[in-house]
Amino acid sequence: LNVSSLHITFPSEGEFSKLKDSGLLQRIGLQYHWTNRNYKCFDDFLMDLKQPKRKNIRQERKKIPAQNLEMKRLRGDEIK
Repeated sequence: LNVSSLHITFPSEGEFSKLKDSGLLQRIGLQYHWTNRNYKCFDDFLMDLKQPKRKNIRQERKKIPAQNLEMKRLRGDEIK
């Protein structure tokens, strides 16, 4: 094939073995799919988690301002 790149998404192990034999490289990635279970706010979501997980998330979120990071939440047409 005369292409600059080729992407095969989500091949099975068997399919990838065959692709690997052809010289293709594997890129490992993860996807997380989240579903809102009628949470009215972030705290509602947190209350659905076990206490250690809630505590960890709250601690991580407190660290964001000290790292000079900026978080933006974009919805629908705001995403470009």
